Amino acid sequence: MTFPARDLKMPALRAAAAGRYAALLALCALCYGNSLRGEFVHDDVWAIVNNPDVRPSASLRSVFTGDFWGKRMADNTSHKSYRPLCVLTFNHIPPN
Repeated sequence: MTFPARDLKMPALRAAAAGRYAALLALCALCYGNSLRGEFVHDDVWAIVNNPDVRPSASLRSVFTGDFWGKRMADNTSHKSYRPLCVLTFNHIPPN
């Protein structure tokens, strides 16, 4: 059994949703686009540049067993901030 009136509304609803997503994407690009060429600030150097877990030679295991700053969780000086997915995304940030 088909519903012709419903079938006619679906493409219009999809187009409206796509338009809203496109507008949201454009707004985000407008707000944050200028930050892509910016320099690292505050603790970014320690979290990204000096972090051994962000280097290409780092093992996936070290990313999941270390803290946010690249220290082993068992280390006394570890901050104990566990954010492995965040650290993995740092591998995709181009160096300044």
